[in-house]
Amino acid sequence: MPRRAGCAGGAARERRVTFFMVVRAALALALRAAGAGEDQVVGTPVAGRPEEDLHDLVGFFVNTLALRTDLSGDPTLAGLLDRVRDADLAAFAHDDLPFDLLVEDLNPARTYGRHPIFQVTVSTQTAQDTAVRLGGTGGTLEGADLAAAKFDLGFHCAETQGPDGEPTTVLLGLQYATDLYDEETAQLLLGLFRRALLALAHQAADTRLSAVDLLDDAERKALDRRHEALDRARRRQAADPDAGTRQTQGTTAADPREEILRGLFAEVLRRDDVRGEDNFFKLGGHSLLAGKLTNRIRAALGTEAAIRDVFLAPTP
Repeated sequence: MPRRAGCAGGAARERRVTFFMVVRAALALALRAAGAGEDQVVGTPVAGRPEEDLHDLVGFFVNTLALRTDLSGDPTLAGLLDRVRDADLAAFAHDDLPFDLLVEDLNPARTYGRHPIFQVTVSTQTAQDTAVRLGGTGGTLEGADLAAAKFDLGFHCAETQGPDGEPTTVLLGLQYATDLYDEETAQLLLGLFRRALLALAHQAADTRLSAVDLLDDAERKALDRRHEALDRARRRQAADPDAGTRQTQGTTAADPREEILRGLFAEVLRRDDVRGEDNFFKLGGHSLLAGKLTNRIRAALGTEAAIRDVFLAPTP
C-alpha cells in the first residue's frame, strides 16, 4: 500500500538527526493521533554486523531493536526529534544484543498471534543507485514484497532519487494484518503517517504537538467508532475474565492425560510441580522450551503437537 510524501531529508539535515529518526518521530505522531498514547514502543530491523570483519561475510545476521518514544509533556517538534535521537542512539549502542535473549530475560506475558514487546515496526531505505552489474550483465534492484505481514503493522519509507542523484520524494508503504485491520483503517493510518512527515518537514520547530492536527472531522469520527467497538469488547472480557480458565481449575487428577501433561510441563520448566491452571509462559517458558515441550508431548502421548498449540493453550 504505497503513498508518496515530500522529502524529509531537509528536515533531518536542518535538525541534525538522521532520516530514520525523522521517520520514527513521524510514526510516533501518527500513532499518537490514532490513539496509541504517549508511551510507545516500535521495532526495527538492524544489519547485525557491528564488526568490520562481518561486512563482506555472507550470512543472515539481522537483529531486531525495540525503540521507545516518550511523547509526554507536550514537547515541541524539535523536542520530539531530540527525544527520538537520544533514545535511538542509546538503543543502537546495544544493537548486538540478540533480541530473543532480551525477550527471554524480560519474560513478558505471551499470547499466540501477538508480539510480546511491540506490534508495530518501521524501516527506512535511503536513496541509492538501483543499477547493478553482475559480471558482464546489467540489472536493476527491485523491491521484494513477501505479501505477508509479520506484525500487526509494518511501516516502510524509501527515499527516491532525481536525475541529479539527489533525494526527491519519499515512497511510503504499509503492511498490515488483514485479520486485524481492514483496508479503510490501513489507508487512514498511512494518511496520518504522511501528514506527520509533512508536519516535521514544514512546520516550525517550536510547534507543540498539541498544535499539530493530523485528523479531519470525518477521520476523527471514524477512529472514535473503532475505539468504541474496542471498548465494548474489553468490557465484555472484563465482565468474565476467568471464562477461559474456569474449566481447568479443580480437575488435577480427573484425566490421566492431564496428569502426564503436568509432569511434562514440570520437567521442561524444571519445577517440582505444575498445577492445571498454571501458565507455561508465566512460569518462565519461552519459544525454545515450547519446542522441547511439544517434542515430549508427541513422544509421551503419541499425538500431534506444535509450538502453536502451546501458545493457544498454555496450561496443562
